Amino acid sequence: MDDGYVDYAIKRNGQPIILIEAKHATEDLSKWLPQLQDYFSGSDAKIAILTNGREYRFYTDLHTAKIMDKVPFLEFDLRIDFQNCGEDERKLADDLEWFTNAKFSSDRILAVARRRALIPILKRELSQPSRELASFFAKQVTAMELPEADAIYRYTVALREAASELMKNHISKYGMVVADVTEIELFAEYRGQRFTATLLVTEPMEKNGRNVVFEDDRMNYQEATDQAIRSVNPEESFVSGWDFWQFTDPDTIEVLSLRRLFFDAELRERVRKHKYRR
Repeated sequence: MDDGYVDYAIKRNGQPIILIEAKHATEDLSKWLPQLQDYFSGSDAKIAILTNGREYRFYTDLHTAKIMDKVPFLEFDLRIDFQNCGEDERKLADDLEWFTNAKFSSDRILAVARRRALIPILKRELSQPSRELASFFAKQVTAMELPEADAIYRYTVALREAASELMKNHISKYGMVVADVTEIELFAEYRGQRFTATLLVTEPMEKNGRNVVFEDDRMNYQEATDQAIRSVNPEESFVSGWDFWQFTDPDTIEVLSLRRLFFDAELRERVRKHKYRR
């Protein structure tokens, strides 16, 4: 490695398999990403971890060999209570088991990375099918020559409706929230300034799911929180996106943390049925 040394390297048979860059608990991890990318490109390791001791972000090189991806394939916060958590966190715990000494498997970890990388793409394609996907499915259904624009339009609509039906059929199994409305306004007060974002409640509610819109950009809760905080003080990083964002209970008008919406099944059902009005 040409420029400095990575903080920690976990080796197997004398070869590095995981690089770990550790920063202070108050550090914004994003600004240290280029440094870890440099270390990764100069190593034979396939896995890199960026952490401040509280947040952990896991990376590999899915996009281009030997060049670390900019987006982590897995991330978690040590404050997660795995004994009392939702399905998303339980799945996270399952994925993290492959990093333990007893179960470590580079192949299985990379399979986890591929699966997690595909999930947001699949969500996007199901909610807003691309022209390529619509054309592909059109060819599976009909042998008739259809004008491209006509086929794209018809099958984009059909795909969206089919995906919606599939999600509704699997709501209990996958813990999805399918609502009568498509969005809920989130808000937060910080240093006398009010921030707002939009939660898309027709998509799976996952911490890593990009189903929050903040300033017209779709991102996950922590990213939306960090963006809001930086607009006030670039040096600040709020502890939890779930705690930062709040919403108004449509029945009681009580102001609640977004975390409540994740773990309170009765509240989710009431929000799902209620015509939420801002």
